[in-house]
Amino acid sequence: MEARGFAGGSDPTGTTQLTADMGQAGFIAGKLLFALGAAGSIRAGGATGGAASLADDAVVVRGGQGAVPAAGQTFSGAAGRTLEEAASGVPHGTIRATTAGEIRQAGGAVRPKPELTRTGAMNDKHVDICLGPGQCPFGEAMPNPVPKSQRIQ
Repeated sequence: MEARGFAGGSDPTGTTQLTADMGQAGFIAGKLLFALGAAGSIRAGGATGGAASLADDAVVVRGGQGAVPAAGQTFSGAAGRTLEEAASGVPHGTIRATTAGEIRQAGGAVRPKPELTRTGAMNDKHVDICLGPGQCPFGEAMPNPVPKSQRIQ
């Protein structure tokens, strides 16, 4: 099921379809993402009918100066419709960027996973990333274009 936002089924709010497609946790996360405006790069169900997934053109960033983890290891990142939107979802001053589509083309996976930060703020841009066996899709490290005061903490 492809969706711009999360409305689905005959229920005008999308509640019934979200609960059926994504389970209760996904339903809550989906409603949160929609309410916060991040739904433009999200599609419900994905290719396998599982939890919500990112559109191929969604920008995905990894924060920090360390090396990108090896293929098969799950690590955190942030996603958005633009580099700046994604970069605002990491507290780091240095980022690497790619797209959800490039991660998938290299055999990897990226899934939205909103979570609370150490300071208790909800990070609706948080994603789990697992790279595949192909070439690492992340670019070179660069300064985070978002001022520190506007990044998730």
